[in-house]
Amino acid sequence: MPIFPPREPVPRPGKRSLVPCINSNASNSRRAILSVPFLLLLAFILKTWFDVFDTIPGLEAAQVVNVPVILANTVAETVPKTTAAPNSINNLLTPVSASPEADHTSPFSFDIAAALTGANASLYANWMATAPDDWSLARLAIPGTHDTLTHRIDLLGYRCQNAGLYEQLAAGVRYLDVRARVQVQPGSSDSAGKANPLGIYHASVYTGYEFADVAQTVFAFLEAHPSETVIIRLKEEALPLNGSVSDPPGPAKDAGQFAIDTNVTPPFLEAFDNYRLNDPRTAAGLAKYLYRSNTSDDPHFQTPPPEHIPTVGALRGKILILQEFPYFPVSYLAAPPGSVPWYGIPWELSSRLLEIEDYWQTPDLQHLDDKWDAVRDNLQAAAKNATVDENGMPLFLSHLSASVGVTPIDAAAGPTNRSVEGINDRTGWWLERGDDLAESWETRKPHKGPYTPVGVVMADFPGRRLIDAILRRNTFFEFED
Repeated sequence: MPIFPPREPVPRPGKRSLVPCINSNASNSRRAILSVPFLLLLAFILKTWFDVFDTIPGLEAAQVVNVPVILANTVAETVPKTTAAPNSINNLLTPVSASPEADHTSPFSFDIAAALTGANASLYANWMATAPDDWSLARLAIPGTHDTLTHRIDLLGYRCQNAGLYEQLAAGVRYLDVRARVQVQPGSSDSAGKANPLGIYHASVYTGYEFADVAQTVFAFLEAHPSETVIIRLKEEALPLNGSVSDPPGPAKDAGQFAIDTNVTPPFLEAFDNYRLNDPRTAAGLAKYLYRSNTSDDPHFQTPPPEHIPTVGALRGKILILQEFPYFPVSYLAAPPGSVPWYGIPWELSSRLLEIEDYWQTPDLQHLDDKWDAVRDNLQAAAKNATVDENGMPLFLSHLSASVGVTPIDAAAGPTNRSVEGINDRTGWWLERGDDLAESWETRKPHKGPYTPVGVVMADFPGRRLIDAILRRNTFFEFED
């Protein structure tokens, strides 16, 4: 079984294929040949793939260590594998200043901080308060962010947010995308009784935060706003690597990685359990706030995931984990029954509990049309399910983010020359229009309704207007102005 489920969406009739088909016909000796422009495009995509995704689980080369400990590859700090080319916004390590937010024009991006002031400020922080307790969480429209903790990364290819975590929560965000890697101190080996931390990364780029920072921030928010629920997708981003929580944000100084003996407890599970049981910063908070579907007789979290998405009432003041760990040494998707504790709902692209759009591989700006088709299809499916099966429906999640051949900021807000409309704007217009099952939303005339919930909508660089458009999909919620 592959470590990652397939990410490609089902082909849609009438849509161009991302990879042209090459046919041959012996009867007439004609052969289709690839054009020179396509070869150049293919070379660019392949180069970008290996630059960006060399740290994705299953694609990494790691030293084989057949011992029941994690051993460092090297003590020496090494320079990053790639360096930024001057004035090139296509290089992933280009500073953000090469294409700053101020140079982009997008009514649905960047100004999330505007939600923190004005008459509605308290509504953003407490918007779930009026949601009916007996409703499934899947019946709500929920703002979220992709690669939530990346606002301190000064690299164009890796920065996906421009607001801090608490600021996002106060502005209405209730879904967090948290990607962690086990950090091993350079020059040392893991020893019995010592737990390594979970640093928050985007691939091999460190955000400057560890899991304790995330947890403590969410605890403080829920303590102040007990009516709310925070969904955390917690993902093992890649293999353990050399690193320290005190490292500055940026590319890992030593990207040396570790092979893990298959006979040991997954290091990610050990690290998470240390936060849950032993770390004085997080143990009490996780005991209080972590949602459990069975609280009476399951001290080791061996109960299978719930049959349905929990209700709003059951989740008030709680953290709901969407669990995408461990991947190493054995993927949680392939592990034998009972071998992986379930701290929440398993992250699967399509299951009885989740329906996830994650069409993130976009070769160039022109292919944002295909990305938008995938987003719109998932939004429409969520709207349709809400009218058919309100209580048993899965939680729909739609990623507005894209990368590979585009930068996160251009995919979200469109390029600075406005030659292509970004996904944030396309989604915002669609949400505001309200004709969910028709194409007339493209006219951008005033809303005719009725509004329907659309599940979780997670964006890069969301603005207040995008948050507003999502929240207005909740029939129980109204702004004061």
